[in-house]
Amino acid sequence: MTAGVCHNWKILPVVVAMSIVSVVSPATPMMTNLKIPNVPDSIVDIKGDAAECPHCCLPFAFFSSPVLKTNLLMSRNACFIIACFALATVASAACTGHEVDQYSVPIGESLLDMGDYWNQMLYGVVSRGVEQANKNIAAEKNSWLPDLGETRLARQQSPAALAKCVRQQLPSALSLIENVEDSLEATNYRDVTSGRRLAYRAEKEESVYLHGPGVPDPRHYNRLLYMRCSTIRVHGHYFGTDKIGHFFAMGYHYYTAYQAARLMGQTHELAMQKAADVCGWVTESSFLGITSTGIYSNADMATNYTGLKFYLNLTQPVKLQGHMVPAMVVRKGEYWKLREHFSVESPLFAQYVSVHWDEVLNPCYLDETVRAPARRAIKSRSRQLLDWYAGNDSRRRTRAYFDNILKHCTTYYGENYGHSGDVEWLLGLGTLCFDTATAPVDDPVVRGNRSSLRWSETPRRPSVRAAANSFRH
Repeated sequence: MTAGVCHNWKILPVVVAMSIVSVVSPATPMMTNLKIPNVPDSIVDIKGDAAECPHCCLPFAFFSSPVLKTNLLMSRNACFIIACFALATVASAACTGHEVDQYSVPIGESLLDMGDYWNQMLYGVVSRGVEQANKNIAAEKNSWLPDLGETRLARQQSPAALAKCVRQQLPSALSLIENVEDSLEATNYRDVTSGRRLAYRAEKEESVYLHGPGVPDPRHYNRLLYMRCSTIRVHGHYFGTDKIGHFFAMGYHYYTAYQAARLMGQTHELAMQKAADVCGWVTESSFLGITSTGIYSNADMATNYTGLKFYLNLTQPVKLQGHMVPAMVVRKGEYWKLREHFSVESPLFAQYVSVHWDEVLNPCYLDETVRAPARRAIKSRSRQLLDWYAGNDSRRRTRAYFDNILKHCTTYYGENYGHSGDVEWLLGLGTLCFDTATAPVDDPVVRGNRSSLRWSETPRRPSVRAAANSFRH
């Protein structure tokens, strides 16, 4: 839930501390049987705007010393673990992160759908990335330096080089999220033409995470400190602006891990899983999630995973929402070009966003010190949440409807993206808003509040000038 935090140099103590804690403490489920390959330098050497996390691989390098690991295992004691944990939480408090509270909703208002804006933004990012990649290819072809075997040219023509060019069209996750928030705040979170609300950002005093455990816990203050993101609506789905950083930035880190696994001889499916396991542990399972805030965000994990699919989908077909989608970019001779019918008029972003991004319908796994007070706060506003997500639709105002969505979100259409927490432990609306189970409805909808869109349809364009910045440096 803290996209953009690890670009900051201040996160280094957190990484080191969590490396130590992870060695001396029992392995988490995501680390079981996990082997970290020696990633080639060409894969992890990310430069430019995309390099917001230079220390992501530090924990794995830290584990590589057998002498250090043996000494640490011999030094297993509670005081040492507590000291490392304190270092991690204090250091993380000095960093900049982003969280959203989607359980706090505006009473009596709805959000204007910003799907058209994000379609335009996605199209612009991909098209500019293709232009940059083609410039790099042309520069390599015209270079006076000898290119024996045309290895440098092949590198510039590779899908990885194209993905890097696309990623460089956007700033770091931190800057991207902050730019979105600044643009929304500039017009008081409303569309300047219609006056309708574009986003809602709850005050800290409204947050369901306001009340912490009885014993002071630094993670409680971190949660409130990071609560700086708004809820927006895109193609019928609600999610926090932090998901934009997760999709483009963390998705790219997943992509580099995927490429490394492929170079090590892994299959596509296994490389996808390795990327989710490795990057997921570095983020939500450790210092960017459960350790620093007591929250493991399943929605963040799903967004990261779909971000990986976005970068893969640049040059190859991928399965999105259970259906195969063609590549966005194809080769034309020695250069790249946009696929035919790939246009700004298409609902491009709708292919990636899903109910999995919603932290209410796909709730977080909360540490037990957080769960009880959050449960009480969410239950107290159950009527508002039912009105927000179900309205007057009798089919949706049932426990079966929300329970069905919750079960659906445990995987991404059958693919393991790193969901954590048994259903009975998650704070789903089916459990909190209904005292007893109701009879199941026929063919309950699993896509939540998504509006149906087809490629043949041209979406209507509401004005969303409040977010009209290009989000570039």
